[in-house]
Amino acid sequence: VTGLDRGYASLKQKAKGRVHEIHTEFATYKKKELEKESKVDQLKSGTSQRSRTKRRAKMEADMSKLEAVVEQLEATAEGLLLQYQQLSLKLQESSLKQKFDQEKEKIRMEEERMEQLEL
Repeated sequence: VTGLDRGYASLKQKAKGRVHEIHTEFATYKKKELEKESKVDQLKSGTSQRSRTKRRAKMEADMSKLEAVVEQLEATAEGLLLQYQQLSLKLQESSLKQKFDQEKEKIRMEEERMEQLEL
C-alpha cells in the first residue's frame, strides 16, 4: 500500500505542477500580448480605443477559456483521487481477506492434526 501512496503522491504532485505550468504559461502569454499591444499602439498612434478594447476583450475571453480548462483539469484530478482511494480500499480489503482465509486454513489444518493425534 505504501507504493500506492507514493504513486498517488507523485500523481498529485505532477497534477499540481501541471496546473502551475499552465498558469505560468498563460501569464507569460498575457505579458507578451500586452507588450505587443503596447508596441503596436506606439507605432500606430492613431489606433482607436475601440480596437484596443476589442483586443483586451479577446484576451480576457482567452483567459476565461484557460481558467475553464484549469478547472476541468482540477475536477479530473479529483476524480482520479477518488478512483485511487477506491482502488486502495479494494486492495486492502483483498489483502485482509486473503490473510483471513490463510489463517482459517491454518486453523483447519491444525484441527485435523489434533484429530489425528487423538486417534
